[in-house]
Amino acid sequence: MTGWWSTAAGAVVIVAALAVVTAAAKTQEQVTVQKVTADQAVVIRPNGVAYLIKKGAGCPSLRRYQGHQVALSAPALFMGAGSKLVISDLDQQCRVYSSTRIDSGGTE
Repeated sequence: MTGWWSTAAGAVVIVAALAVVTAAAKTQEQVTVQKVTADQAVVIRPNGVAYLIKKGAGCPSLRRYQGHQVALSAPALFMGAGSKLVISDLDQQCRVYSSTRIDSGGTE
């Protein structure tokens, strides 16, 4: 019985450690919304680099934020898998399915 308990406790510790690492790896950055269509948007990072993104539903008010900032939340890397645009004032968020860098005017 002791062996089973030790194994289960070890698994719990590993899962908890992974949760802490995942939470710590999450990034959030303010981006400026330049243009919005039904399923795409152009956002600009603070360094001036623009991205065309394909987005999911969930941000019906994103058009009203053209020229304003919203948060881009990513699990690890900017625009990585699982990224979301977040309009915290309105409690709205939508998934980013893909992104393409469209401007080299900024610095990266």
